[in-house]
Amino acid sequence: MKELIYILSKTNITDKIQIISTIVTAIGIIVSFIISIITLRQNNKFKREETRANIICYIEHISKTSNSYIVIKNLGNSVGKVLRVTLDKNIDLNKILGINSKKYKNIFQRENYILAPNQKISSWYNFIDHDVEDFTVTIEYETLGKNIKKVFY
Repeated sequence: MKELIYILSKTNITDKIQIISTIVTAIGIIVSFIISIITLRQNNKFKREETRANIICYIEHISKTSNSYIVIKNLGNSVGKVLRVTLDKNIDLNKILGINSKKYKNIFQRENYILAPNQKISSWYNFIDHDVEDFTVTIEYETLGKNIKKVFY
């Protein structure tokens, strides 16, 4: 350190200005490099969130009848794999389901199926005649290598 101070004291003013400007330029380059890396990481994260599947659940009512559909739909921009859909209440879905076939699987009995962007799957239920009130649907799905769990009330 003493040698550096001695060398700087013996140099003329133009050399000192050049050394200081070189140091300031190097610091600026390092700071701008760090900022660009942080920005690229944030952009990558936003792009991943923007392009992933967004699978939701909602009830669609048919106004002319008492029929309702529980709908699972992918509103995202990428394919999503629905791992499972569950209800929080013990509702006998076969009693309110309009189909008596044992081969038919409603959306709560199906697992590991793919939904493309804007694709939906639904099951018909007659909630009005069977006195079913509030319930919670939980959807577990995979998109872009990430497992997501959503709860709908």
